[in-house]
Amino acid sequence: GFTNKEFQVGAYSNQTIRASIGATSSDKIGHVRTETFMQTGQAQFGTASLTFTTMGIDRALESVKLSHSAGTGLGVLAEAINRYSDELGGVRAEAEVLLKGNKLSAANSLTGVVINGVNIGVISGTAIHDGDGRLLKAINAYKDTTGVEASITRDGKLQLTSVDGRGISVQGLDDAGIDDGQYVGRLNLTQLGANDIMTKGTYGAGSISSSMSASAVTTLRNIKGEYSDTTKASIGVVSNAATEMGAGVMSLKGAMLVMDIAESAIKQLDTIRSDLGSVQQQMQSTINNITITQVNVKSAESGIREVDF
Repeated sequence: GFTNKEFQVGAYSNQTIRASIGATSSDKIGHVRTETFMQTGQAQFGTASLTFTTMGIDRALESVKLSHSAGTGLGVLAEAINRYSDELGGVRAEAEVLLKGNKLSAANSLTGVVINGVNIGVISGTAIHDGDGRLLKAINAYKDTTGVEASITRDGKLQLTSVDGRGISVQGLDDAGIDDGQYVGRLNLTQLGANDIMTKGTYGAGSISSSMSASAVTTLRNIKGEYSDTTKASIGVVSNAATEMGAGVMSLKGAMLVMDIAESAIKQLDTIRSDLGSVQQQMQSTINNITITQVNVKSAESGIREVDF
């Protein structure tokens, strides 16, 4: 790119047009800022109250109750952020409340299973990897009431997912690798551009701090290889042998990030094209003026020749 380059367009000195073109290499366009907030491990339900700072102005959102009840939790907070996205600098939010246990061994018996206040009871004789599906069947029978859906991962672990972003309160799944407790979840934020997403406030039982967050700025060039661990963490992906996140569109979150990068790059290129169009119009206007002057001169010359004749 270049800045304030001058083009001579007039017959006299300093009759110029200035033009600036931003850099268009892949490492200079397509910036996307991603951040995530999460309370690791068990947490106490409480209230989420966030304030975003955009253009030097604090913009507070309505407080949201964090609990395992319907109509509460990070899902409601994400909806509030997305509702006022234009006022918050284009920030978009996604709530993710997910618990993952250990590999299921054969002949396990789970007693006193309670999820989000609903007593599911005893689940006996579960097979390795829940081969006969009885564990999933027992938990998902109450999915509409608990708001929690159970699944088995590729490596045979029990996974609980909140379907609407409410918190998860669980008891009796210790043998499946999920400790008793309350889990708030993770809030993922995305914004086109390289600017920091400035937030402050309370998140569950405590205040937002760097220890519970991760952030990264990704560009168009970063989609060529595998995402860095920092990028993975900032979009809510934990990289391990079982859930490896590859490059580009090889995963859902990776594909969503690629789409954001493409949108950001297109907007930056549109801005550059707009600037070039403005310069082109100025040059075209100058050329048109010169053409009109040329026509006037030729007309005058023709008149002089007729008189002289």
